[in-house]
Amino acid sequence: MTTIQKTIRIPADRQVHFDLTVPGGVPVGEAQVLMIISPLPVTRRRNRLARLAGCLADSPNFSRNPVELQREMRDEWE
Repeated sequence: MTTIQKTIRIPADRQVHFDLTVPGGVPVGEAQVLMIISPLPVTRRRNRLARLAGCLADSPNFSRNPVELQREMRDEWE
Protein backbone atom coordinates (compact mmCIF):
# COMPACT_ATOMS: atom_id res chain seq x y z
CA MET A 1 0.00 0.00 0.00
CA THR A 2 1.24 3.50 -0.87
CA THR A 3 0.01 6.68 0.80
CA ILE A 4 -0.09 9.90 -1.22
CA GLN A 5 -1.13 13.19 0.34
CA LYS A 6 -2.20 16.13 -1.80
CA THR A 7 -3.71 19.44 -0.64
CA ILE A 8 -6.48 20.72 -2.90
CA ARG A 9 -8.98 23.59 -2.85
CA ILE A 10 -12.66 22.65 -2.93
CA PRO A 11 -14.60 25.17 -5.06
CA ALA A 12 -18.15 26.37 -4.41
CA ASP A 13 -19.59 23.94 -6.96
CA ARG A 14 -17.88 21.07 -5.09
CA GLN A 15 -16.51 19.64 -8.34
CA VAL A 16 -12.91 18.55 -7.82
CA HIS A 17 -10.67 17.42 -10.68
CA PHE A 18 -6.99 16.74 -10.20
CA ASP A 19 -4.15 14.80 -11.78
CA LEU A 20 -2.28 12.35 -9.64
CA THR A 21 1.14 10.98 -10.51
CA VAL A 22 1.47 7.54 -8.99
CA PRO A 23 4.97 6.55 -7.80
CA GLY A 24 6.86 4.08 -9.98
CA GLY A 25 6.81 1.42 -7.28
CA VAL A 26 3.02 1.01 -7.54
CA PRO A 27 2.18 -1.87 -9.86
CA VAL A 28 0.22 -1.21 -13.05
CA GLY A 29 -3.35 -2.56 -13.08
CA GLU A 30 -6.46 -2.20 -10.98
CA ALA A 31 -6.12 -0.61 -7.57
CA GLN A 32 -8.37 0.70 -4.87
CA VAL A 33 -8.13 4.42 -4.14
CA LEU A 34 -9.32 5.75 -0.81
CA MET A 35 -9.96 9.48 -0.47
CA ILE A 36 -10.20 11.05 2.97
CA ILE A 37 -11.33 14.68 3.05
CA SER A 38 -10.06 16.52 6.10
CA PRO A 39 -10.33 20.34 6.30
CA LEU A 40 -7.06 22.08 7.09
CA PRO A 41 -6.82 23.49 10.61
CA VAL A 42 -7.55 27.21 10.82
CA THR A 43 -4.06 27.91 12.18
CA ARG A 44 -2.47 26.55 9.00
CA ARG A 45 -4.64 28.82 6.85
CA ARG A 46 -3.64 31.80 8.97
CA ASN A 47 0.04 30.91 8.65
CA ARG A 48 -0.16 31.33 4.87
CA LEU A 49 -1.42 34.88 5.36
CA ALA A 50 1.07 35.59 8.13
CA ARG A 51 3.95 34.74 5.77
CA LEU A 52 2.91 37.70 3.63
CA ALA A 53 3.32 40.16 6.50
CA GLY A 54 6.21 42.48 5.81
CA CYS A 55 6.98 41.06 2.37
CA LEU A 56 6.60 44.51 0.78
CA ALA A 57 8.73 46.30 3.36
CA ASP A 58 11.61 46.81 0.91
CA SER A 59 9.36 47.77 -2.01
CA PRO A 60 9.88 51.34 -3.30
CA ASN A 61 6.09 51.68 -3.39
CA PHE A 62 5.93 51.30 0.38
CA SER A 63 8.97 53.28 1.48
CA ARG A 64 6.86 55.96 3.16
CA ASN A 65 5.16 56.02 6.53
CA PRO A 66 2.44 53.35 6.26
CA VAL A 67 -0.05 55.26 8.43
CA GLU A 68 0.36 58.37 6.32
CA LEU A 69 -0.09 56.33 3.14
CA GLN A 70 -3.24 54.70 4.56
CA ARG A 71 -4.73 58.08 5.43
CA GLU A 72 -4.06 59.39 1.90
CA MET A 73 -5.66 56.32 0.37
CA ARG A 74 -8.66 56.59 2.66
CA ASP A 75 -9.07 60.31 1.89
CA GLU A 76 -9.22 59.48 -1.84
CA TRP A 77 -12.38 57.46 -1.23
CA GLU A 78 -14.19 60.17 0.69
